[in-house]
Amino acid sequence: MHTLPAVGGLVAPLLLAAPVAAHSLTVAAVQTPLRLYSDEAQFRAQMTEAVARAMQHSPDLIVFPEHVGTGLVTLGVGDADRLDSLPAVVGALLEDGGEGVQEMIAAGASAPRAILLVRSERMRSVYVGVFSELAQMNDVHIVAGSILLPHEDARDGAVHNTSLLFAPDGAVDGGVDKVNLIPVEAADGLDIVPGDPGQVGPWETAIGTLAPLICLDAWDTRLAASLVERGGQMLVVPSANPEPWTAEELAERKQGMFARVRELGVPGVEAFAVGSLAGVPFEGRSWILAPDAEAPEGVRTLAQADSPTEPQVIAATVELLAR
Repeated sequence: MHTLPAVGGLVAPLLLAAPVAAHSLTVAAVQTPLRLYSDEAQFRAQMTEAVARAMQHSPDLIVFPEHVGTGLVTLGVGDADRLDSLPAVVGALLEDGGEGVQEMIAAGASAPRAILLVRSERMRSVYVGVFSELAQMNDVHIVAGSILLPHEDARDGAVHNTSLLFAPDGAVDGGVDKVNLIPVEAADGLDIVPGDPGQVGPWETAIGTLAPLICLDAWDTRLAASLVERGGQMLVVPSANPEPWTAEELAERKQGMFARVRELGVPGVEAFAVGSLAGVPFEGRSWILAPDAEAPEGVRTLAQADSPTEPQVIAATVELLAR
């Protein structure tokens, strides 16, 4: 992949004019539990086991859910799983200390933002280190869900919900920030900063050109269309749904990636989180979809998780159109 210099700490793709032939691609979606981690070994063990299950399908691409790395914020806190609410997490991390947190708060930063900024270096090291090793060991592309981090070397004090793409050589081969935030992510909650839609571009890789959209961004018709217009051959959507998986929720979800697959004529993969993070339960049935004009809703489900609450890996082979 050819790249421009990093923009805001992310890798900005340079799209080339050379045509890409139609071809097939095998993708695996990992439906894994979110949790708070006390140490690196817990995170490494869970991600390693998930990738091992995914590799049974011989995928070209593995996709993890949104916020899969956010639980690294409690690294070093014993029995982090006992923390059952956002205030409890914030309180424990304030009590645990951390040089610079109180100074940032005194200077006007919110407690969640200050904590994330102070803890970001270790979070980034573990998240990038583990996924880089797994991509390289298994010779596979990995979309590593997402994590709350500031841009590397940034000085603006902003924290984003960021997804990274890892190449089979272990390198970070793409990055994107979530543009459309839900209330718990905004100023009165985690206090993260929405991404700039102008910086969201497709990821050109050896296996095809991917169109990354983090959860709610899949409802952004303009953003999704822009990615496909610029060469995106498949929608890649890490998601975390903090609502019960009811018939009503499924109907709402069909207004997201499901609708974009139908409208834009490209396949899509959405990996949902399960489990609980800081007392918030997550449910969803990961799916891999393809456009199909003959299907009742214009979309064919190639694979879907059996349960909205249990871990599972699904996989399917999708057809990518030439561009």
